[in-house]
Amino acid sequence: MRIWDCHVHCMGRETADGLRRQMDAAGVNRVTLLSEFPANFRGPCPPMKREEMHAAAQHVAELQRADPERICGLFWADPCSESILEEVE
Repeated sequence: MRIWDCHVHCMGRETADGLRRQMDAAGVNRVTLLSEFPANFRGPCPPMKREEMHAAAQHVAELQRADPERICGLFWADPCSESILEEVE
């Protein structure tokens, strides 16, 4: 049986090798990895700085590039950010 965990949160410190080791230990074949988002997102959120959003997107993209067959990156777009449209582009 193949297992695809479709909701994995990125903390921003992962490495592709470390992520693959954890996946192998858990018997997971593939993950959808969500980029890092503000820790205080549960309530009204101060907008994420564009640099933070960009770094989070770059980090998850780097992990996906390391193993695109097993790691599917998903960019978390902060709807509170004034620069979200530019960052998504």
